[in-house]
Amino acid sequence: MIDERTPDFASRLKEGPVEWGFDYSYIIPRGHMTFPYVFYENNVLVGDPSKLTTLKSGKVNGGLVTSDGPGDPTWDSSQTGRILTEKIIEFIDNHLSQNKKNGTDKPFLIHFNTDGAHGPFTPPETLFGKKLAGHTKITAHTDMVYEVDIIAGRLVNILKERDIYANTIIVITSDNGGIPSDRVTSRHDAVGDLRGFKSTIWEGGTRVPFIVHWGDDTETGSKIKPGIVTNQVIGTHDLAVTFAEIAGVEPGEEQALDSVSFLPVLFGKQSEDKPIRESLLIQSAPASDIQFPFTEFLEPLNNSQRPIADLLASNPAAMQSHTSHAKAAQDKGFDGIGHAVLKNNWKLFFGLQDEPQFLANLNDDPKEQTNLLEKSENKNRIEEYQAIYKSIRKSKRSTTPLKLAE
Repeated sequence: MIDERTPDFASRLKEGPVEWGFDYSYIIPRGHMTFPYVFYENNVLVGDPSKLTTLKSGKVNGGLVTSDGPGDPTWDSSQTGRILTEKIIEFIDNHLSQNKKNGTDKPFLIHFNTDGAHGPFTPPETLFGKKLAGHTKITAHTDMVYEVDIIAGRLVNILKERDIYANTIIVITSDNGGIPSDRVTSRHDAVGDLRGFKSTIWEGGTRVPFIVHWGDDTETGSKIKPGIVTNQVIGTHDLAVTFAEIAGVEPGEEQALDSVSFLPVLFGKQSEDKPIRESLLIQSAPASDIQFPFTEFLEPLNNSQRPIADLLASNPAAMQSHTSHAKAAQDKGFDGIGHAVLKNNWKLFFGLQDEPQFLANLNDDPKEQTNLLEKSENKNRIEEYQAIYKSIRKSKRSTTPLKLAE
């Protein structure tokens, strides 16, 4: 039984994807990394509510439960990717069937968050006919990264089989940088040797893969030419206005306040020497601290299934170092929240009191090792970026509203 003080997870969600405009949703409320260990379909619990129980941390079925909490007794974290992918295929088939029934050709949008790159790392033995567990011969983490490849391949094949591949836009990206714990004991580095990690303001925390496909894989049959690489700077929030332009919709004046369309880049109509964005304001997560020497404690985090906060709590040396560095950062006016302005591949970092703290030239120093803040020749640049920073922070809208050509 579930403790009576626990929220009623059997009840319909009061707010979820349905309220946010999605016609259909199949979700794990907080991800597969924590409770409740259940799925919700269209805001309604999947399974028998009377069978919900408290799952104990440790190995459960074929997967892993990270902490005690309510869940379905059949919960198996290793099957998350398969279940979500099968639901996507079911949605596509239902959508196409409805189009055929109604004599319509309505498009669809799918927002799919995989479990692949997020712990707990519990790869199944096989997935859609491919060996997964142990395939990379590195770590369970890298096996789960490979899971994303398998799922993407499966969905591409489905689109081809349904004859909608060439006219389906496929976007693969991430919401943040990785955690480079595997580099301690293996050759895998989730941030490509960049400085920082998930949630920090450094490139290792904010620079992510971004792949877009639209076409039949040929030069003449693709709206986005295959194999093109661009150095344009964008943020994932720019997808909003980009999709709006593709759909021929002008967002309202109160919508997408910080989003620009990068469709000209995708179509090859924007030269590399003309930025699609004048600048980009970046923010780190409030709980993170760029002063914290995370690399000192990567080894105990390697392949760990426990939250970092728990590991710090159980590691006095790590906690002491974290506390002292956080205090030192706080004394400088930087106590866990960081901002930076990126423009023309120069990046200026700001502390909590809006004072410049670090200046990096990403062209020469992509790993952000050298602070150019005190160089006299950068005085004008620093003043310019400060003005940009203050303007954005004070503004309601930092981008020009999209206006479609008539």
